[in-house]
Amino acid sequence: RFAQFCRAILEARLSLGTPMSSPLARPRPGEPRYFVKRSPGGVSPAKMMSREEAAEMMMRTEFSAFSRGADADASASATPEKRPESPRATRAADTDEVAARLVAAANARAEDAERRAFETEERAAARVADAEHDARQMADALGDAQRVIAELEHHVAETAMRRDDREHVKTSNDGEHHDAGVSASAVAEANRARLQAELEVDELRVKLEDAEKALTATREAARRALEA
Repeated sequence: RFAQFCRAILEARLSLGTPMSSPLARPRPGEPRYFVKRSPGGVSPAKMMSREEAAEMMMRTEFSAFSRGADADASASATPEKRPESPRATRAADTDEVAARLVAAANARAEDAERRAFETEERAAARVADAEHDARQMADALGDAQRVIAELEHHVAETAMRRDDREHVKTSNDGEHHDAGVSASAVAEANRARLQAELEVDELRVKLEDAEKALTATREAARRALEA
């Protein structure tokens, strides 16, 4: 097929009248140099190339040069093929990606834990403050009730002493009239007020104990929540 191609080119050139120099003459500028086959001894030419053979050799030479140039251009303009990554590099990239995801997840969990701990501290502090406020109120109420009881006891004692003094005066004066019934009713009223105050004090003591227990439980729950 290549020989047919060369012959076609040669016939085209001959038909166009392209001048060719003689094989024995000096080649013209741009013409290929003709070669002469000599005998092994180098004495005389064994055979001289014909014009057809010389033209075929010239075409072969030109075709080879053209092929080499085309291959060089194609290799230069071709996009370099991306080399596949090695398994070690692929594993390293996968490991880095997994590590990054784990670090991100750990950071998210840590931030969530810090947020929950802060909210727990806030709720525990609020509960403790409320319990302390209730305990202080109960203690103040208990103190007020105890002062009322002391005043009532003092009033009862004074009333009893006045009653005794009046009875003594009545006995010593022999016939002098005193309103002993009024004094007795005043003492009884003071005693009833004192008993009512004592009942209120007992109730306040129970409430104060409950408030102190609630305060202790709240503080313990807050401590456990902060330690968790």
